[in-house]
Amino acid sequence: MPINKAALARLAGDIRTETGLSPQDAFDPWEWSRRNGVKFVAIQSIPGAEEAVRYFTATRFGVWSAALVSDGVGHAVFYDDSRPRVRIMSDLTHEVAHVEAEHLLTPAWTSEDGKCGGGNREQEEEAAELAAAILVPKEQATLWALRGWPAESLARKYGVSDKLAEWRMNVSGGRIIANRTRNRRAR
Repeated sequence: MPINKAALARLAGDIRTETGLSPQDAFDPWEWSRRNGVKFVAIQSIPGAEEAVRYFTATRFGVWSAALVSDGVGHAVFYDDSRPRVRIMSDLTHEVAHVEAEHLLTPAWTSEDGKCGGGNREQEEEAAELAAAILVPKEQATLWALRGWPAESLARKYGVSDKLAEWRMNVSGGRIIANRTRNRRAR
């Protein structure tokens, strides 16, 4: 059953609270991992995986960045540690979102351009929405937008990409409110 955006926002707040974070604190997926017993494994650290590492980090760079797997009892996340730190944060938190949303693991798909993705596009969209809300709380995105502060500073505060910070500022409604206020003052 799909999870609506309001429920995803509440879940993000719950996850941040359970992790001991205020809206001003950056989310640490590695801390979440320690608290929840989900291992994060950089593919570069797997002995004997040199050929797979070369494939995913050089030959076909960009087709894959992280994957949540189950061993029947628990979960682990395999990820590409050669990516920029902001991408790793996003990738890991996306996989955290799958766990927290209790998504069923399904076989991965490969798109026509060769990129890998989850087996359920609806769940992938939910995980993207939830991960973004975990990483950049709505209250802070709204505040930044209302005050006209740059997305880049929000991105630095939370350790995310400028693009993600910009997106959160836009979907928070803060930019719409700020524009309406400016328009009213201009009349």
